[in-house]
Amino acid sequence: MSKIFTLKNLTCAVALNLTALNAWAVDVPGSLVETDWLAANLKDVAILDVRKDLKSYDAAHIPGAVLINWKKVRVERQQNGYDLIKLVPNKAAFEAQMQAAGVNKDSAVVVVSKGVSSSDMTFATRLIWTFKYYGYDNVALLNGGTHKWATEKRDISTEAPKVTAGNFSISGKTRENIMGTEAEVKLAIDTGLPLIDGRTPEYFKGEKYKPSYVYKKGHIPGSVNVPHPTLFDKNDTTGVVLYKTADGLKKVFADAGIDASKPSMSYCNSGHYSTGHWFALAEILGNDKMASYDGSMHEWTKDGKNNPVKLP
Repeated sequence: MSKIFTLKNLTCAVALNLTALNAWAVDVPGSLVETDWLAANLKDVAILDVRKDLKSYDAAHIPGAVLINWKKVRVERQQNGYDLIKLVPNKAAFEAQMQAAGVNKDSAVVVVSKGVSSSDMTFATRLIWTFKYYGYDNVALLNGGTHKWATEKRDISTEAPKVTAGNFSISGKTRENIMGTEAEVKLAIDTGLPLIDGRTPEYFKGEKYKPSYVYKKGHIPGSVNVPHPTLFDKNDTTGVVLYKTADGLKKVFADAGIDASKPSMSYCNSGHYSTGHWFALAEILGNDKMASYDGSMHEWTKDGKNNPVKLP
């Protein structure tokens, strides 16, 4: 009798352990996920909520979502002999940040944003770009962000979750092919590789060149303007911002003279908006020859550099 009881206990323990393992053995179904999928897998994923407006997180966020301060997604660093800001963190710093957010090395990660503008959505794509740069693929963007979740009357929290430090580590190979560099931009100008300026037209045309970390008006010679809002559809009634469909994105790039299947590189003021274009081309349309220029106009126009800038 005792042997049977012991065997049953052992069987149950094994089953429970397998259940626990299976609870975390989740893979995101693609780089872009919808609210229905997240709702069905809410307790099996690590949710990272990237925001610049930190108070809005306190007011309303998806249950279990851990706040990621947008200002800490990028770092200051010396590069090519210049002190620069808003660059990708090194491997150790990124690992530490994700560990502090409770991410484990086998976590399925869903990155969400406030979701009321294209700028919000590209906060999220910038973090996803960093994951992908360091070779971590089990990560996805929530289409529509927190705003879409809320408009669907799903549960909303005002309390930050208790976070247990994770064991996140980067074991994959760094993907230098998605990291655009100053040298590669110069080569693109010489060879005619398409350059995509993701800023709004007033920046591209040189009518405006603030923020203060961009030092010249205009755009990189040979680039075409694909403003970041054109990648998204915004519902006039609900305010929900969604990536356009694959066909819609192809048309946006085709209208700008960009073949969505060919190599290209995107940039903006600081490598933020440009990751929205990288995400559209690489992750939604499957173009593995797409890169985002990390330094963007900040590095390109840095005082002391003689890089060319064009005005219309």
